[in-house]
Amino acid sequence: MKKDREELLIKKLLYSNKQYIACLKAIRNYSEEELWIGGGFIRTIVWDYQHHYDTPTEFIDIDVFYYQLACVVKEKDFEIERYLHTQIQNTRWSVKNQARMHMHHKDEKQYDSLEDALFKFPDTASTVAVRIDANDNIIFIAPYGYNDLFELKVKPTPTFLNNPDKMLRYRQRIIEKEWKTIWPKLDIEYLYQ
Repeated sequence: MKKDREELLIKKLLYSNKQYIACLKAIRNYSEEELWIGGGFIRTIVWDYQHHYDTPTEFIDIDVFYYQLACVVKEKDFEIERYLHTQIQNTRWSVKNQARMHMHHKDEKQYDSLEDALFKFPDTASTVAVRIDANDNIIFIAPYGYNDLFELKVKPTPTFLNNPDKMLRYRQRIIEKEWKTIWPKLDIEYLYQ
């Protein structure tokens, strides 16, 4: 039941902002792949809401994910980025086929699906992905649910927690992104251990 309330609130936040919906519609309109927006997109929107910010925090980029085993070359990602740029020019799009991201994350096994890839992201709050369907319904993937996201908890996924090299990247990433400066109420786990 709590999951339904959290999804309803995220939908309300998304529908209330024309820019957010425009981004979701832009990825929907790309017909060759089922694209999802994730990473910092939902995380930022929810954290801003939990901090009672009147002005949304500006996105550095918008992370777009898809999963396509048949074509894992980066050029396909660039092609999609170019298309999305024609839809919304003032946005930096970052498109990644999760079928090849196991190499980037130095995982031995290729991810089985987009959800499997999200499951292995650095932190649980960044694992929510969304898309909008032809009827303007918002669809979610949230392998770890929404508790950490709404409770302002930043903690590593088990994939990162159980690997010292990945934990180093987890810590560096949080520091580089300056999350605690932007959202001071965050409870960041394992930052200095």
